[in-house]
Formats: sequence, structure tokens, C-alpha cells
Amino acid sequence: HPDEKLRATAFRSLRQVSEDILPYALQLAKDSSAFVRREVAAALRDMSFENKKDILLSLAAQYDGEDRWYLETLGSAMDADADIWYNELTTLFADSNAKKSLNWRKPMADFAWRLHPVNAVNDLTQRAADSLLPVDERRRMITALAFVNDKNAALALFSLAEKVKDVKDQAVYWLSFRQSNDWFSLLDWSKIKLNTAYERKLAAMKVKRE
Repeated sequence: HPDEKLRATAFRSLRQVSEDILPYALQLAKDSSAFVRREVAAALRDMSFENKKDILLSLAAQYDGEDRWYLETLGSAMDADADIWYNELTTLFADSNAKKSLNWRKPMADFAWRLHPVNAVNDLTQRAADSLLPVDERRRMITALAFVNDKNAALALFSLAEKVKDVKDQAVYWLSFRQSNDWFSLLDWSKIKLNTAYERKLAAMKVKRE
């Protein structure tokens, strides 16, 4: 049917009555509409990695680097095995010009930001420190690092705060914020030369002014 909304609605109806949605998901994985393909990704969220791997990779390959709803739906379908999906995606998007994180195309950078698994820490850190990338992109990588609940991410963010001037404020903000919750037990904060209480207060004041 030419109406994407009707195709999406029909697929939702099939999900309610079909015991095996995979054949229909496979058929619609190449649909011309990102709206329909997003419905397919949502339907696969709770399936096993093995069952949804090929279809989700096909959907990921069609991400244009612009549709944030599409990215979020795919990310939600990949969250349970984010580290495995990250490896699959780096292979999917690798080419002669994008084998290293510094040369990623936007779709791969977006997936790294959305999934932020532990095994992405080195890549995220490299992009955050690369002066050739736009500052906004580097700050986005800082934010991704801040949501990795791992000691290496905390250490990486601390190193960036110390050594990389143009992302220092962003790194310090996230260090201060995360020290008060999930990262509290990851580092010996008494040895960190950072007044986290002051930085949190300063950030709050900036928010009020804005």
C-alpha cells in the first residue's frame, strides 16, 4: 500500500495475531519508509540476538544519520547486548576511510553515542580528544563516556578534563555529576584534584542563568 501509516498499522496488527513475526519483519526491513522500518525495529526489541541480528543490521545500514527517532528505536533494540552490537556495527560501517574511530561517518558516531558500551571507551575517548573534529561532536562523545558505568570511562574523562582544554568544562561537569551517583565507587575521589561539590554548584548556577 502506498500509505506508510497503513503499512505500519498492518504490521502492528500482525504482531498481535502472529506467533512468528520474523518473516513479516524480514519483508518490511527494506521498506522505503523509515517510519515502517522503525516499527520493525521496535518489534524485534525483546527477541534474542541470534533471531534479530540480520534484520537489525539491515535496518542499521539504512540509518541516514539524521532521523533521531530511528536511531533511538534501533538503540533500544540493541541495548541488551550493546557490546556485541557495537562490534557488529563497527564492522558494518567500516570502509577504507572509516576503519578508525577518528574517521567514522556520522551513522557510526551516532550509534556509538547512543549505545556507549564499555568496549567503546577507547574510541569515544579518541574522538573526544581529536582537535580536528567539531567541538560539538567532541562534547557529544564526552556525554557518551559519562554514561558508561565503568572505571575506564571515569579515568578517560578525568584525563580529558586535565589535558584537553576545549572540552574541559564538559568533562569536569560530568565528573562532578557522576561522582555523586554511579561513579562514586569507581575512583578514589580523595586523590582526584577536583572540587566536585563546587563544580556541581557552579553547574546549577549556570543552568539558572540560562
